[in-house]
Amino acid sequence: MFKRLFCGIAFFAIAFSGSFSHAADRGMPDKIDPAKRYIFYMHGQYIERKGPNADYKYYPILDAIEAKGFVVVGEARGPSDTRKYADGVARKVKALLNAGVPASHITVAGHSKGGMISLTTAKKVGEREISYGIFAACGLAGSKYRRSYNQFVKKLRVSSKDGS
Repeated sequence: MFKRLFCGIAFFAIAFSGSFSHAADRGMPDKIDPAKRYIFYMHGQYIERKGPNADYKYYPILDAIEAKGFVVVGEARGPSDTRKYADGVARKVKALLNAGVPASHITVAGHSKGGMISLTTAKKVGEREISYGIFAACGLAGSKYRRSYNQFVKKLRVSSKDGS
């Protein structure tokens, strides 16, 4: 039994160490074309736990978005902190803006925890012309994600009242 348990742990550690990086991940392009449309897509926590090839079909989602003509930036990430991950996405969004990509050519989207990352990125970037797609990011009532969502909405209300 110990041998089986050890082999199972070793396999899991090798297969899922660090993140769920995959050849189908889409990083920032080497060359930024201001005429193209860009989308950042963040998956939910399910992928953090089960990997990108489970029932969620993460890579086919990226393929389908790409087939619509977008330059897709997305990666299967392992367990991550929402705010820290959003910092990285915000830096990439700002890199596109600094390279001359119009804000109207950028979309930040995510499902579930990815939606929370998208909301957090929106707050960090602060550019109203960027499009945001948020899918099921409110969290369950009473969960830490719901509290984060409620705090985000409260801050958003305050910033929209003062014009920032």
